[in-house]
Amino acid sequence: MKKKGTDLFFYSKRLSFPRKWESRPRPAFWIPACAGMTCLENKSVPFFVFASCFLLFASFSFTGCGYQIAGRGAHIPEGVRTLAIPVFENKTLEPIVEEELTPAVIREFLRDSRIEVVNRPQAGLVLRGSVTSYKESPLSFDKDQNVLEYRIIVVTHLILVRQERDAAPTGILWERDVTESAEYRASSDVMSTRVAKLLALREIARNLAQNVADRVLQGW
Repeated sequence: MKKKGTDLFFYSKRLSFPRKWESRPRPAFWIPACAGMTCLENKSVPFFVFASCFLLFASFSFTGCGYQIAGRGAHIPEGVRTLAIPVFENKTLEPIVEEELTPAVIREFLRDSRIEVVNRPQAGLVLRGSVTSYKESPLSFDKDQNVLEYRIIVVTHLILVRQERDAAPTGILWERDVTESAEYRASSDVMSTRVAKLLALREIARNLAQNVADRVLQGW
């Protein structure tokens, strides 16, 4: 049964092409992908045959374009399976920042387990970090201009280097600044404000750890 406004006739067992298509130029896309098949020379083609040809042609096209499943990160040299993460250097005036960031990054690599975290002398890679900026800015105020909410922004400079065992680093694989932020609410209770600030810093540490592990193991 023909639908109004369309040139295609759909049957229960096959797909037919109207005669008026014969006068139109045929695009290269319709060249049969299966050798020996003359799909376009026939006036009608079984639908499953047409679909099979299309899928086969598409799969060859994508394979030729270089698509592949992501595997081991491009920043991990072949054969390197160990990583050392020294305590980050704190170049800011905010205390204990490095004490929150470094353990979080180590825990994330241990959890992922695709690369072994070891002491520096046994490591094939070394991930060095330094906290270069810590900023705390007010976000909102009450009617008396007391701060209700703060935002913390932390910038960490990271360097991934390769080293031979018991030797100095031999080359930088990548070097980047990573910025993370989090908010916390202030209150009249000093202790509650300190706890909220610490939780915000730990949120930054978790986000930084996930970000760094993804970039090291899956590519920059």
